[in-house]
Amino acid sequence: STLVDLYAKDGDPRKAREIAETVANVFIEKNWERKVEEARNTKLFVEKQLAKLDESIAEIKTKLRVLGVESMSVQISASAGDLKSRLVQLKFELAGLRQKYTDNHPRIQRILTEIKDLEKDLGVEAKDIKEPTDTGTPIDLDRLKNELDINQRLYSLLKERYERAKILEASKPKDI
Repeated sequence: STLVDLYAKDGDPRKAREIAETVANVFIEKNWERKVEEARNTKLFVEKQLAKLDESIAEIKTKLRVLGVESMSVQISASAGDLKSRLVQLKFELAGLRQKYTDNHPRIQRILTEIKDLEKDLGVEAKDIKEPTDTGTPIDLDRLKNELDINQRLYSLLKERYERAKILEASKPKDI
């Protein structure tokens, strides 16, 4: 730990104490604001990365379905379950926000967009795609499976980081 001694001089001892307390309180508040801003920036960055990974995972799964890879069906249906639980979570969050804000509020707009995307993904997940692949280049199944596995693990790690950033942003750390 780092300790800081704070001194204030004034002819009136009460005013000196008030000055020292004000400086300490401002320091504490600014430190908290800085940490919340860092958490907010982290959360925004991770949100963008999660969106990119979502797209990549969906694209790989679509390629695998098009190729008729049955071994991936368990992971695909598990993913559909994850999507459904996320959809329910978003709908609860939306209901809570609608009690405070109108549908024009940015957070509500973001959630509505995410709900729409999830519903679209669930529609794609539910379809049994049996289309031939492009005749141009052969797709390496092992590479696709490996890429999917890596992206899913990375998604889990980013999701955990995202939740920690949300908690830090919402809390007031007591480190000073």
